[in-house]
Amino acid sequence: MTTNIIKKKKHQNAITMKDFKQFLSAKSFKEQLMIITIHSQKNQENIKKGEKTMKNQEKKENFIKRAFKDMAENAKAQHQVDKANFEAVKAESKANFEENRGTITLKRAKENAKQSWEDAHLSPSERTAKIRQEQEKQIEEASTRIAEAQVRIAKAQEIRAEEKTKNLKK
Repeated sequence: MTTNIIKKKKHQNAITMKDFKQFLSAKSFKEQLMIITIHSQKNQENIKKGEKTMKNQEKKENFIKRAFKDMAENAKAQHQVDKANFEAVKAESKANFEENRGTITLKRAKENAKQSWEDAHLSPSERTAKIRQEQEKQIEEASTRIAEAQVRIAKAQEIRAEEKTKNLKK
């Protein structure tokens, strides 16, 4: 990029054919000096423009470099996240396999398949009724778990109360 600007800058400093013809056609030395000074002023303006364009070009290049650097860093970080998630899913599936190894037999697999086949062919009202029954069972199980937990909480509170009374007596 910068070499193109340098080439343009060199080309801008060169005398054009038009300027050279004006220089040769000038009749007096004063006219020739005027043509030279005009040309040098044009060159100075072109050099200033070239410097500005070089600075702008460098800013653009730096912006692009920073943008690509940020993109590369983000891609690396996302790759690490994806890799970790993949390894986690892989480990979980292996754990599920090891937990169920030997427990799922061909007979049980056929029963599960038959059950899912029957569920697929239920009418919408039958399906909702079946879902409601399952939900009721889950609610009952949850309520029994809540009751058991409340009993455990009560026992723990009683034990703490007894410990406090013992500590106060001492």
